[in-house]
Amino acid sequence: MRPESPICPVLVAWGNAWLSGHIGLDEAADHVEEVGGPAVVGEVPLRKYLANLRSGGLSGFRLALPAPGDPLGLSGPPGFNSAAVDAGQAAIAVLDDTRLGLVPSLDLRGSSYVGVKLDVHEAGPVRQDLPSVAEAERELSEAMRDATQALAAAGGPARER
Repeated sequence: MRPESPICPVLVAWGNAWLSGHIGLDEAADHVEEVGGPAVVGEVPLRKYLANLRSGGLSGFRLALPAPGDPLGLSGPPGFNSAAVDAGQAAIAVLDDTRLGLVPSLDLRGSSYVGVKLDVHEAGPVRQDLPSVAEAERELSEAMRDATQALAAAGGPARER
């Protein structure tokens, strides 16, 4: 099942902002729930779960956006990989001694409640072949600079064409 919202990218972005001290936990959770509706991890509200993770050594979140045949960001085990591919997204919580994969699904209770449930899976080590946000931003800046220089050097289209 593919949730209707990009909850994992939002969780990773705002979760890392919270962990780096740029915002508070409540603000981070509010942004996540603004996108996906009320969020629970298992049966635990998102705020409480994140606070518990932090006291357990949470140091960051990584994003996985896999597709069938392209398991970007996944490093196992198979149960986590399969659930993440089915959902099209996952957030990986990086703790001191373990990694936890958070995979979203729709949480439908009653006739009008719609939220997001994040199922917790054991996750393998974070793949080091994926760039960090800072590395990706630097690479993008370099590519844009190179493309701009190439276009400027071309001098525009030839007049005879």
